[in-house]
Amino acid sequence: MDALLEHDLSHRGLTGRELDDDPPPALLETIAARSGVPMDRLRPMSLAGWAPWLLDNPDPKRCSFPTYVHQLSVLLPTDRRDPGVRAPTSARWRPWVSTNHITRACPDCVTPSGPWAIPLIGQLPLTLGCPIHHRRLESCAALPHLLVRWETDEPDTRATTGPEAALDTLTAQALDVGAVALCRRAVHAGVWFRMLRTLLDELCTPFRAAGPSSDDLRRIWTIVGRRPQRVLTTTFEELDWAAQADLLAAAAVAIDLLGAGTITARGTHGHLLCPCPPTTVFGGRLTLRHPSPPHSVHPASDDDTATLWAHVHSSMEAAITAARQDPATAQALFTLARNGCRTQAAELRLRTAFAQHGIALPVSDTTTAQPKTTRSPG
Repeated sequence: MDALLEHDLSHRGLTGRELDDDPPPALLETIAARSGVPMDRLRPMSLAGWAPWLLDNPDPKRCSFPTYVHQLSVLLPTDRRDPGVRAPTSARWRPWVSTNHITRACPDCVTPSGPWAIPLIGQLPLTLGCPIHHRRLESCAALPHLLVRWETDEPDTRATTGPEAALDTLTAQALDVGAVALCRRAVHAGVWFRMLRTLLDELCTPFRAAGPSSDDLRRIWTIVGRRPQRVLTTTFEELDWAAQADLLAAAAVAIDLLGAGTITARGTHGHLLCPCPPTTVFGGRLTLRHPSPPHSVHPASDDDTATLWAHVHSSMEAAITAARQDPATAQALFTLARNGCRTQAAELRLRTAFAQHGIALPVSDTTTAQPKTTRSPG
């Protein structure tokens, strides 16, 4: 790798971690020119390509712990926070980036017969398991496409639980589509990652400080098992993987209980994870309308139709190209296309189409503040 960077790509001294974090734009342009892989596919292969969705900025100096972790609230109201207890001990804190670098992989995905790689969720503590095979990710040392060495002789074949698999699916949806379909509505991926990180911090609150939510916290940790003592005073990114896994399992249980309506969301964003309340809609009255007389329409010739469709295609290509480069244009194009969406599923399909075309939508989702106590039916 060092020889390739120095003698072939003219970028001497770059470490593997620097390549994963924020590779120089000139290096990406060279790789794109030689490989034929477009820049919009190369950028998401590094952390810098996921800013500002997953993290505010790849530079730790531009990442704010209070803003990322304490701006939203899910389980607990803001007055039940203990923000000074779990603060980063290092000035290089970044959300989701562990101080103890880990590599995890799914034994079913790593097959000797075909190409494989370590995805982003295998290098960051974002999920417990593989969103495809629903089994726990295992720690390993790997050379992508060539060799993998598991830390244990026999990789653990434990499957993820139902709540854990559901949480992994939501996170994978955020990475793949750029949006997550929650119980109330779809939210931007940037909102989802901040909600999840906030929930992880709230689960570390001492029971005596949680007030009315203390019983809910005890119930969550009773289902998961014993709460690690270190989580009370240490940020998620500075924990070892075993403690991080316990916290992710607790978050999965909390989201499952919120969706079932068996615990109360007292944060301003917790209602998004609760089922929609029952509503009564007026059935309306049937009104008979007489059909309008048909209008005479002169059919266009085949040549005119072909010319019009060619103009439509060229206009769409120009709009897509502009949207890839300008966030304001991307938002305007999405707003125009969303006029035809009548359901949340239709909007999610539209976001998927934008992601497939390499159009990154800006983090514009805002949630109106709800009452401090939101109890879902059940």
